[in-house]
Amino acid sequence: MQLKVIVISVLLASISCDHTSSPECGIPRNVAVSLIRYGQNTTRGDWPWHAAIFHRNSTWIENVCGGTIISQKFIVTAAHCVAGNNKLSLPLKRVLVQVGLYDLDVLNPAFSQKRDVKRILMHEGFSGIENDIALIEPSFPIVFNNYVLPVCMNLESDITGELGTVVGWGITENDRISPVLRKVEIPVVNTSTCLESDRDLFGQSLSNGVICAGYNDKATVCNGDSGGGMVFKRCNKWFLGAIVSFTRKRPDGSNKCHTASYAAFVRVQHYISWISDNTGMSIKPFVCKDPGNSLQCGKRKIETDNVITDERETFHGEWPWNAAIYLRKGSSHIYLCGGTIIHRRYILTTENCIQDRTNSMNYAPNKLFVRVGIHNLDTLNSDTMQQYDVDKYYVRTLKIALLALQTNISYTNYVQPACLYTKKVITGDLGTVVGWGSTQGIDLSSELRKTTISVINVNDCSRSRRIRRRTKYNDALDAEKFCGGFIYGSIICSGFGGGGVFFRSGDRWFLGGIVPVAVDLHVNCVTKGNRWIMNVYHFLPWIAEKTRVSF
Repeated sequence: MQLKVIVISVLLASISCDHTSSPECGIPRNVAVSLIRYGQNTTRGDWPWHAAIFHRNSTWIENVCGGTIISQKFIVTAAHCVAGNNKLSLPLKRVLVQVGLYDLDVLNPAFSQKRDVKRILMHEGFSGIENDIALIEPSFPIVFNNYVLPVCMNLESDITGELGTVVGWGITENDRISPVLRKVEIPVVNTSTCLESDRDLFGQSLSNGVICAGYNDKATVCNGDSGGGMVFKRCNKWFLGAIVSFTRKRPDGSNKCHTASYAAFVRVQHYISWISDNTGMSIKPFVCKDPGNSLQCGKRKIETDNVITDERETFHGEWPWNAAIYLRKGSSHIYLCGGTIIHRRYILTTENCIQDRTNSMNYAPNKLFVRVGIHNLDTLNSDTMQQYDVDKYYVRTLKIALLALQTNISYTNYVQPACLYTKKVITGDLGTVVGWGSTQGIDLSSELRKTTISVINVNDCSRSRRIRRRTKYNDALDAEKFCGGFIYGSIICSGFGGGGVFFRSGDRWFLGGIVPVAVDLHVNCVTKGNRWIMNVYHFLPWIAEKTRVSF
């Protein structure tokens, strides 16, 4: 049976870490240390809840789909994986399941368990595309061990833009079935993006029970992956958020998936009641206290005993939320500006940071990437530095930009999120500006620098010659901006653009402002006077709307 296929999606946020079976769900026991990349082979035991579904008759047996173990008695999959041409359930003897399987060519009984099927429960509303979900009850219970375990369920809130992991034995980029289990990490996309890509395919199918995900310009998942789960990690556990359902077919009549297409997934949360009613499982909700942003935002993990003689110097790890944004230029790249980590997936900066100054157009997201955990732009420390591609961005024209990364940032001692300032800055507040910029009128600094500014009274600021004469970026002070600097001291200058202005409260640092990018990074700026700063407080509702995160 050709699977209907691929792409990811899910729902997320509130999850149930302690709902069902024993042992504890969603925690692999054999974990290999490796990076998640497209089409990467897995290690045996990495995904112990993944099941293989076979069709058979008297002369042959064929792996057709994946499934996910949710308890010792039940596997959840796509309905089309166990349906015949009449959309009714196949005869039980035609279906076989195997768990603990890693290599299709090597059936090792020391790890895998084979089961006939006792019962197939297809959703009563299955029509071929809609309600594409089914439960399989094996002939006798699955035995849990290091290589066979259940996944967790109950992802309760929308996670459009999040990344999930799909595993399977599907068709690879070489158009061949993979004999070993593979994994891919792909993003959930919003409904409008999916519809714009193929309205004929998705127009009648996207609903509360279906989610769209994947990439529209490169391969994701394909035939053979159908019925498998899309999982998300929360609370250090893996939760089932969606099931691979269908995607566009190739125009060559081969019935294979179009590998450069979004795909539709069954949204598991929509069917939690149906699953519970048909399995007798009690699936309790659990709110993950850290769905993406650390509750310890704005806290340093590293302090230093070294004596810093220049108050503008910083030490590595002092500002772990600082990010560097780059532009790809052929086989090379250039530093554009700074930014601030506010969430595992989001970097906040200014809109003119990502703008091509030759034509006032914003750079395409795939031309941008971000580095975090770095201190010196010229000497990269591979032990602390992490690099992420930009998936998309949101902008408030000539104001701020929110970069969404393709994969979630890993928090370390050198990489942490800043808190967002949820109160207005007031005259006299002292803030710290951080970036690879000048504090004395010289060009970019390779070392991360800092300088202190004071919030200036609006009337005093308006009398500043520097503020009055700059009009290119609409410098009129309003609720979106505040004025900062020292009238008779060094101020923020070239290279600090896009970086944050941080205010300390107790033992935490809060992002209160963003420095606009200079028109020309290589032109020395005036080192005495005041400067307007984008006021983060004003944009909090917009940031929350775009990230769907409560800060």
